[in-house]
Amino acid sequence: MVKVKICGVRDRTGVDACLAARPDLVGLNFVPGRARAVDLATGARLARDLEGLLVVGVFLDAPIDEILRTVDAVGLVAVQLHGAAPPAQSALLRARGLTVLRALRVTGASLEAEVEAHRPVADYLLFDAPSPGSGVRVAEGALDRLDLSRAFVAGGLTPDNVGAVVRRHHPAGVDVASGVEIDGRMSPARVAAFCAAARAPQQVHS
Repeated sequence: MVKVKICGVRDRTGVDACLAARPDLVGLNFVPGRARAVDLATGARLARDLEGLLVVGVFLDAPIDEILRTVDAVGLVAVQLHGAAPPAQSALLRARGLTVLRALRVTGASLEAEVEAHRPVADYLLFDAPSPGSGVRVAEGALDRLDLSRAFVAGGLTPDNVGAVVRRHHPAGVDVASGVEIDGRMSPARVAAFCAAARAPQQVHS
């Protein structure tokens, strides 16, 4: 069964939407200055309210000490790393018992080397568009060339297109933020529709 991750929860509306739709993972953004970012106190409250769901902290080029402080303060069990963090950081976090998702931008020639370096030390890779969170999709041809058996697909997914992506590429998981928002705010109806659409292809073939 494909795993579904809803990213960018930052208020009670998002919490209630996820508790109702039951995605497999819920992302809290700890990247300063981003529209979906939350502070430590808010993150801790949201994580408590999301009890029963696997909560992932999203970081961009954050020092390992900062990540671990956030993990402890919020009560995270998983982290998603973006940017230039070396493979050793993923290995250290996994050694601490955390599930690690390593995000890689599908941009060009360096991707193969990045996959080779990061796959052994991450629980999952997450293939994203060049501008994460922008709603831009990764090209289908690029996804065709990737091994997605232990990877999430992100970038421009919506309730309308996620089913086709799951049927064509069979990823381990799918990840969405802007695709379940309306005017920049999380929509409970779109969260429910996304989770249902992502899982529907497997229900048909089960």
